[in-house]
Amino acid sequence: MDTNQLLKNEAEIVSSSNQQVTLTTHRIIYDDKQIGKSKYTSIMLEKISSIEVHYRSWPQILILGIIAIAAGLVFAGQEEEQASLLCGGIGLFFCVLYLLSRKHFITISSDGGTRINLLSSGLKREALLKFVNQIDQAKDERGR
Repeated sequence: MDTNQLLKNEAEIVSSSNQQVTLTTHRIIYDDKQIGKSKYTSIMLEKISSIEVHYRSWPQILILGIIAIAAGLVFAGQEEEQASLLCGGIGLFFCVLYLLSRKHFITISSDGGTRINLLSSGLKREALLKFVNQIDQAKDERGR
C-alpha cells in the first residue's frame, strides 16, 4: 500500500502478498484491480461488526465421483473392462474436480452493510485465523 494513502497517525500492520488487502492501525482496506473492473473498500476498525471464515465446495460433485467409482467396481466384477475403466476414470475426475472446487473465504462485514469478501486461496485455516486475530487485536487496541 502506498504510504501517501495512510491517515494521520496510521500505520500498516500487515498486507497480503499481492497488496490487495491491507490491515492498518485504523482500518482494513481492500483494493482489487482487474481487467474491466475495480473495487476499493475501506472499513474503519470500529465499524467492523463481524468476521467470518468459511469455505464453499460442491459435495454433489464428490457424490457423482463416488457413484461412478462404485459403478466401475461393479463393472469390474462383471468383467466389463472398458466400462469399468471408463466409470473409474470419470469417478476419479469428479473427485479431483471436487477437491479443486473447495474455496476458503473471509467475509468482513461492517455495521453499515458493506462487506469485504476475500478469496483466500492457498492459505491454511491457521493462517486465516491468525489474520482474523490480527484484525480483532487491532480493533481492540483502537477502541482503547
